[in-house]
Amino acid sequence: MTARSLPYIYVTGAAFSGSTLLAFLLNSHPDITTVSETGGPMKKIDPVIYPCSCGAMMLECPFFTKLEARINALGSSFSLRDWKMEFELSKHRILDIPLVRPLQSDFLEAIRDRVVPHLPGYRSAIREIAQRNLAFARAALEVTGKRIFADAQKDSIRVKFLRAIEELDLFVIHLVRDARAGTVSFMRNENIADAATAARKWLRSNRNSERAAKYVSPDRWLTVRYEELSADPQQLLDRICDFTGARRVTVPDDIYAAEHHVIGNRMRLRRDRAIRPDESWKEALDERALRTIARIAGRANRRFGFDWP
Repeated sequence: MTARSLPYIYVTGAAFSGSTLLAFLLNSHPDITTVSETGGPMKKIDPVIYPCSCGAMMLECPFFTKLEARINALGSSFSLRDWKMEFELSKHRILDIPLVRPLQSDFLEAIRDRVVPHLPGYRSAIREIAQRNLAFARAALEVTGKRIFADAQKDSIRVKFLRAIEELDLFVIHLVRDARAGTVSFMRNENIADAATAARKWLRSNRNSERAAKYVSPDRWLTVRYEELSADPQQLLDRICDFTGARRVTVPDDIYAAEHHVIGNRMRLRRDRAIRPDESWKEALDERALRTIARIAGRANRRFGFDWP
């Protein structure tokens, strides 16, 4: 492939914002393929007992075993037992913070980007990870016969590193969920007891995603809301197709009926196939929690187009 010839959609945003549902929608498109989270299963999970969305164990799934073989045939070292697709330099995440993680400051990141690349071994390590990601996307497209790869890992810092891969034609989607719903999802999924802590996590993740926009031109950045996805998937898919240059197609009545090999959020295994808005936060939050969320994340929530508070 020639430079910038592999169309690559990257979805960034906070956890629990609907990226798995978006992955199913994108994968139902005849031109787009995705496994959702390209970082692989969480490191604390035993890959031997990790199920693919197709129902097979990932290590026995025909799609994933074929994908693994094809990636290695392309000359990149890859194992389903340890994907090594994330841009990290240490097994200890805290040690990676000054090297490759978001620093909550454009000024500090600018200094880091001038200094850290000169550290011994940095460039070769990042280059190896980048080539593995490129081989993964190429192999997935070859195995599925599609032409656009989508990656819903969500980690904002990947925008920087993916943009540096010359072969990728990168399109970034910032998927945002209402701060109230996002806060409740963090509380439920990460066992967070208080709304303040969860709201700060929502805000920090979305701010990091916003700041990652500096790595791409404005015409390569699209902000979408989970609420659009759940209320009108056809309209949202049309927007994404126009954004990426994919052809417009009709959303299937059942987006789960297509062949999917999705990892990540446990909703990939669900049997409830209806797409509907999730407004469970209305029962989960009392007035005190709503005031707390408004104080912490209200301004950002309005900036993303939510009419609250």
